[in-house]
Amino acid sequence: MLHQEQPVPTQDWPEHFQRRFGRKLRVLHIGNIANYAWTNASLMREAGADCIIIDPDSYHLLSSPEWTEARISGDVGDPFYPQWHKADVKGFCRPDWYMNGPTPFVMRELAAAESRNPIKQWFFAVLSRFYRRCLASPANRPSFARGILESRIGPAVLAKKVARLLTLGTNRRSSASQNEALSESRQSTATETTIFAPVSDMDTLKVAFQRFDIVIGYGLGSRFAAAIDFERYVSLEIGTLRGLVFEQTETGKLAAALYRASPFVFITNVDCVDAAIQLQIPKERIVALPHPFNLPRAEKARREMSDTMGRGGPAPAAPDGIAGPYFLCPARHHWRNGNASWLKGNDILIRGAAMVARQRNDFRMVFFDWGEETGLSRALVDELGLTNRVIWLPPLTRIALWPWIMGASAVVDQFAASAFGGVALESMALGKPVISRLDQTSLEPFFRSPPPIMAASTPDEVAQRLLEVLNDSDDHAGWGKRGADWMAREHGVDQQLSRQFAAFSALIDKYGTALT
Repeated sequence: MLHQEQPVPTQDWPEHFQRRFGRKLRVLHIGNIANYAWTNASLMREAGADCIIIDPDSYHLLSSPEWTEARISGDVGDPFYPQWHKADVKGFCRPDWYMNGPTPFVMRELAAAESRNPIKQWFFAVLSRFYRRCLASPANRPSFARGILESRIGPAVLAKKVARLLTLGTNRRSSASQNEALSESRQSTATETTIFAPVSDMDTLKVAFQRFDIVIGYGLGSRFAAAIDFERYVSLEIGTLRGLVFEQTETGKLAAALYRASPFVFITNVDCVDAAIQLQIPKERIVALPHPFNLPRAEKARREMSDTMGRGGPAPAAPDGIAGPYFLCPARHHWRNGNASWLKGNDILIRGAAMVARQRNDFRMVFFDWGEETGLSRALVDELGLTNRVIWLPPLTRIALWPWIMGASAVVDQFAASAFGGVALESMALGKPVISRLDQTSLEPFFRSPPPIMAASTPDEVAQRLLEVLNDSDDHAGWGKRGADWMAREHGVDQQLSRQFAAFSALIDKYGTALT
């Protein structure tokens, strides 16, 4: 396993690559789940790499660059199909290195860009934009937009061939057992019905990928590289190793086969290393990687907001009419149904808060109205007598969320998986205490020291942590400061990029670079 003890190459490695090969390192990122690809690619671009992001068939607002970069006002409608054209994004414009739309359009747009055909690239970019707008309108969904995709532009025959294109092909690096897993995956998905959207033909994929030195697939994004036997790719897990790969479903079997076949697997969730080993991924192909996170940006925001408050300015945003302290609870509401990859344990938090409410009446809980089981959470809140203590907010953009974090007494994250993700990182970087479930024994491959998270996993423990924060309103215990210091020490840009670049360097040493 590649540990943090291997600091070479450093984040300056793209400069060494350019001096050695006379051009920039070219990296393709596939899939922008929770904007991780956007963050990771942005950091790599700042380090000197030439990065492109493609996000096929994904339109959720939390996976859109606008959600991270723009100050948005106005209603974008359905979060799965946001109508960005109806909102004010304050001048933000998606860069040309971010491509988003139906898989056939995106792949052909990318292939045209790599073939240096600007007219064809523009044509498919326009089609993707038109499709997104049609899909975002309930009146046009799904008959009109889907008809364009499946009948006029993306021939229906592509859907029938999708299994063959997405079943990873024959991987020359796989062992006999891995080849058997791939064969099973091909057989299990050899139907006309699939959850995956149609993909472009093999020739289009090969042209689209031909000039990239490295391909990073987020979630199942690397399936496209595996399908054409592209050798220099990695799979970056975003929770999919937690439960999906063990499901006896078409998607689960495909995910398991994909991770087994990947030359490197980047694991960003601390509780997923054991799952990777259980999946029989060799340890030398496992890279324990901190979640992609733009720490310099968060540190700058913390300084600016702290300076405003220090000069007697208003405190960061607080709920209208709120009196006293509040806890920010940003986890998606999903706690009863589904596999471990998705569950957040919101019920544990609600039950813990109810225990505290029997002792104190001077606090509020701020929840976000997103997730498949918000109805279940609302019902439990009412059942336990917390209705007047809970404030529900719509999902907030990254820029809008940070002042709420700064104004909170603590951020209360999730209690299902022994892991922490983006919100916990943001909260620590902004100097706020974090209450969440955490198994410190699983952290060793990732960090030299454990993060100062206030660990809890049961309602009783959650209640104890909430009371601990309420009884220490000035944070004399130093949880917030220790979190900020830990982020600077353990989760900086170099810690994130150096481990990825070490894997890239190994792949390039073994397989060479792109030819052009």
